[in-house]
Amino acid sequence: MDSKTYIIIAAKLLEVCGQDKGAAIYSLIPLENSRQEYYEKIQGQSLENKPLLLNSALELLSGVKTGVAKNSHVYTTIKEEREELLKQLGDVKLLINLPSTISHDKISAALSLVSHSYVDCFFHPVQFFLPHSSACCGQWELWERNNYFELLKKTNEKEFQFNFRDKLIVSKIWNIKFNPEHFSEIVRRRLSKEKAFDKKLNLEAMIKAMVIRMGEMAKPTINYEVIDYSIRSFFTYLGVKKYLRVDREIKFLIELEKEIMTLLGE
Repeated sequence: MDSKTYIIIAAKLLEVCGQDKGAAIYSLIPLENSRQEYYEKIQGQSLENKPLLLNSALELLSGVKTGVAKNSHVYTTIKEEREELLKQLGDVKLLINLPSTISHDKISAALSLVSHSYVDCFFHPVQFFLPHSSACCGQWELWERNNYFELLKKTNEKEFQFNFRDKLIVSKIWNIKFNPEHFSEIVRRRLSKEKAFDKKLNLEAMIKAMVIRMGEMAKPTINYEVIDYSIRSFFTYLGVKKYLRVDREIKFLIELEKEIMTLLGE
């Protein structure tokens, strides 16, 4: 898929969380271009390296001072590609309503950044938990139901990308209404007490849910301790200290994945 798809999905995820869609541009990080070495792409997909990516992108795209090393390879690469990133963002503004100002909110930017790897899992295996696990995360069932190489060929066709984006933008998934019966009794009671069924999804919980879903997609299976450590480490960087329940966010992502797979199969 092309860059427009990453930005659109990030923008819609931010929207269902009630956040500023001006952070959607961070979904283009890690950069992927023909000049990159293979190991750089792998490093960019690892959650362990997301803080360096995000700090560099925040400084270069929104002017926030993060103290990132300006001689790092990541920083210099994003600096070289900054104008191209802004151009790609401008192209998407014709397709979806985005603010003119790029958000400097770290957690919103983090959601967009992680969403890049999450979306990539539909198209190729991602070693998201390196160096703690070399397992590859991916939508294996999707690939088993389809000819993988034919799927890749189709998703690289401009007409298919155009139709896919148009259908995804107007999909009912972004206005999902949670049915209390879809949750266990104890979760249902808690959500009802919190009056959470009609609330926007939680930004931090959505990030945690994406990391959990990445772990659930991993083959071979990885220990949950690896997933839990990765979440704790990343959230320490983000400054998120509260415990997050992700029942609604996990349910939403599972339904989103079904919708994306349906559209990819058309």
